[in-house]
Amino acid sequence: MLHQVSVCPFDAVESAIRLAAEMHGATLLPAGRLGDPQTAHALVFPLDIPGSGALLRADPRFSAFLPCRVAAYPIEGHVHLLALAPRQFCRILDRPDLADLVQKLEDRLSDILQTAAAVPESEPAAKKARAFSGIGATEANISMVGTIPQRIDAKGSKVEDMAGTGSHDSQGG
Repeated sequence: MLHQVSVCPFDAVESAIRLAAEMHGATLLPAGRLGDPQTAHALVFPLDIPGSGALLRADPRFSAFLPCRVAAYPIEGHVHLLALAPRQFCRILDRPDLADLVQKLEDRLSDILQTAAAVPESEPAAKKARAFSGIGATEANISMVGTIPQRIDAKGSKVEDMAGTGSHDSQGG
C-alpha cells in the first residue's frame, strides 16, 4: 500500500489531489463519497495515469485495477491518503514480466500522493490549482457528487429545453 499523511484539511483534499495529478500529467476523474450522504467519511479519487494503457495492451485483466484509486479519510485531525501499490497488480495477476511497466506507474502514483500530501494548509490548493492550469475550468474540475440528472418527459423531450412553451424553444437556423 502507498500511504501519505496530508497537512491540508479534509474539505480541501480534492483540490490538492487535482493539483498534484495535473502536475504529474495524470487526470483526476469524478470523485466518490463513502459514508452518509450529508457527511463523507472517506473520498475516493480515480486517477487516469499515463502509462496505464501499456498495461492494458499487455494484459486486459489490469482493467480490474485501473484507473488507480486514491482514498482520503480523516483520522484524529489528519487526512490520510491511501492507494493500492500497482506492483501488487502484477502479484495478483501472476505477471512478474510486467514489473517494469508497473514500477513506472507506481512511481508516478507515489509522486502524486507525496505532492498532494505536501500542499500547505495555509495555501489553499484550489487557488494553486487555478494558478497552475492555463485553460481555466474544465469538466474534470467539476465534482459530480450530488448532481441532479436531466429531466426527460414521456416523449423523450428534455424538460429544460421546453422552457414552458410546450415546444422546443431553440429552433435553430
